[in-house]
Amino acid sequence: ATTTLLSLVSGATLAWLAARSDIPGKRVLRAMVFLTFATPPYIGTLGWIQALGHSGWLNLLLMRAFGLAHPPIEIYSLPGIAMVMGLYFYPLVFWATEGALLRLDPVYEEEAALSGAGRGKVLFKVVLPMILPALLSGGLLVFMHSLSCFAVAAELGLPRRRYLLVTLVYSALSHYDVKGACALSSVLLALSGGAFFLQRSLLGNADGGVRAEGGRARAMELGALRVPVGILALAFAAVVALLPLLSLVGTSLVRAWGLPLKPGNLTPANYLELFRNSLVARAIRNSLGFAGLAAGISTLLALGIGYLAERTRLRGRRALELVTALPLAVPGPVLALALILAFARPPLALYNTPWIIVLAYTVAFTPIALLTVSGGLRTVEGELEEAAWTMGASRLQGLRRVLLPLLGKEVLAGWILVFLMALREIPLSLMLHTRGTETVGVVLFSFRDTLGVEVTAALAVVVMAITLAGRLWVAGIERRLWGKGGV
Repeated sequence: ATTTLLSLVSGATLAWLAARSDIPGKRVLRAMVFLTFATPPYIGTLGWIQALGHSGWLNLLLMRAFGLAHPPIEIYSLPGIAMVMGLYFYPLVFWATEGALLRLDPVYEEEAALSGAGRGKVLFKVVLPMILPALLSGGLLVFMHSLSCFAVAAELGLPRRRYLLVTLVYSALSHYDVKGACALSSVLLALSGGAFFLQRSLLGNADGGVRAEGGRARAMELGALRVPVGILALAFAAVVALLPLLSLVGTSLVRAWGLPLKPGNLTPANYLELFRNSLVARAIRNSLGFAGLAAGISTLLALGIGYLAERTRLRGRRALELVTALPLAVPGPVLALALILAFARPPLALYNTPWIIVLAYTVAFTPIALLTVSGGLRTVEGELEEAAWTMGASRLQGLRRVLLPLLGKEVLAGWILVFLMALREIPLSLMLHTRGTETVGVVLFSFRDTLGVEVTAALAVVVMAITLAGRLWVAGIERRLWGKGGV
């Protein structure tokens, strides 16, 4: 609840400032929101530990500044877990709320203003009720993600034996308590599933009055507060996005965690250790290969299911779409347990093979690709395909020659999203890997105990560099194919 509340307050506030105010730096603000979401939660959590752990530089700075004997901020706690989750999931609320605000027909606000309503009354009596379904939908999405966020819960909770449901499932499986893990998974699935169906219901009502047919609303002028509010908004978004990453860079460059960044303390040894470790290279290859293969399969499945749902009258097509989306409600450890039970024995004994990880990624992230591809299909007029059919083209030829070229952006966007989600995934890989199929997430999870915080920070920096370089490479492809308006 605390995580969801923090995400709702921060995400909705920043979304309103970005969509409806005249603050400066909106492009930078949106970039910081995206960077926060693009940072894998486990890597971000490691960064916050470098800053707010017992030897973290920010805690040490506060202790020296105020003469304290103990760190003033305890990140290894339930409030610490809620804070980190809330800060990493607020982009979900931001995007849901900003999208609703940008689509909202300004005629309602103009009519309220003409009747004498002040700005505050227009905001709370007119705007808020109309975007409430989208806002609550974003909040429920945060709730679902927080239930299954193993990385933050494990890294900040397990060292002090503070358990959440998701870590209890992992702990039960670690002790070979399959019955206990199944019972806990049932509770977790019931909570997540309830939130999932409620969120879908809200999404069905989210566009009731949100239509920008009358044009986009004029930005609210903040007057003298414009620059100070803009600075505060940018400072919050930049701190959340950059502070943990910069903390990781600093830790990766020093001989021991907690030492100040002075020339005598700097060393390349942590990065050299990575290049000497064959497990790192294998984990990176595995992660890129598993994520790329799963992204390709998921995108093809999404294209087929989306086409059946949006372009045919096949009975049960909406049920097929719903079944495909159900894994959104299944936390990672629960899905991993289900796959272990289903594929541990012949005839499909995939457990202890690389294919079970690819299958897990495909099942977990095909709904993400489906949302993107289905959205694109709804924007393409069906008459274009019908025209091709009247000229003698088959349905398959119409799909290949007409629809696919028009859906290029959405297909690429779906592939990118699945690839990034698979690349940052931890609980599925942690519970399904075997010797030789380790992924970057598995290695990151184990390195802190085996090679220390400094080498783990160096690996986290390398992973973030690969992720951002890959995103820039894809952005270059987008510009060459579609110009500035890429995905």
